[in-house]
Amino acid sequence: MQALELPADIVLDLPNITLLGDEELHIAGHAGLLEYAAGHIKIKTKSSSVVKVFGSNFIIKEIGAENIVVSGKIDKLGFD
Repeated sequence: MQALELPADIVLDLPNITLLGDEELHIAGHAGLLEYAAGHIKIKTKSSSVVKVFGSNFIIKEIGAENIVVSGKIDKLGFD
């Protein structure tokens, strides 16, 4: 019998973060929007880390129980 190998993001409950150029951010595994301001957004993840997005012209294109999609001019990402 072989051991079942699961991806680390599933086993460790880590967020899956995808950046499309400097215009769109997808996060699967978010736990809520902490802050939304003109120059930055803070998003909590299920692993209790915080993703900080810096830039301008942000629009929350989608927000659901698991996924959030942010568009705008993304200059920098940070993690706490």
